[in-house]
Amino acid sequence: MNTWGALKILLQRAPNVRDLNNIKKNILAIDGVISIKNIHFWSLDGEEHVFTVQIIVNDFSKNVEIRRKISSFLPDFQIVDSTIEILKK
Repeated sequence: MNTWGALKILLQRAPNVRDLNNIKKNILAIDGVISIKNIHFWSLDGEEHVFTVQIIVNDFSKNVEIRRKISSFLPDFQIVDSTIEILKK
């Protein structure tokens, strides 16, 4: 890893804007998700990433399914730890 790569990790810089945009797109495509309130995506070591999100839903009846769907695609983005908070509109 070069100096710039190490600096990005120290600054907890988001790994890739394109990845973040794809994650947002995938979340918003899930049935029951209205919007994303907060989203944070940063790298632990340049290869493994951490992710937190607050999403808005109409009702809580699909919480388990929504959380499962989000968790299922996060490893595709090298996300090893995530927090998914679901809020009602």
